[in-house]
Amino acid sequence: MRWGEIDIIARKGEVLVFVEVKPRTGHTHGTPANAIGSKKLLSLIRSCTHYASSRGYRNTALQIDAISVYLNPDGSVRNLVHYENIVR
Repeated sequence: MRWGEIDIIARKGEVLVFVEVKPRTGHTHGTPANAIGSKKLLSLIRSCTHYASSRGYRNTALQIDAISVYLNPDGSVRNLVHYENIVR
């Protein structure tokens, strides 16, 4: 994509949902969701709107979600948290 990658693209009813997945093994640099700063969010918005308009979804509602994945030291998943509609 021109502005970056989109981790997951899905439909929820009539809404096109774009999901940013952020894994972390610790909290040294904050939570995974904290890693989505204003620059990353702007890049996500641009990528999502470009994707939607280039594929004919011009009148479709768009939503951006985030999933924080907390990993154990061995790489296995300890927990995940789904944040819906992080752009309002």
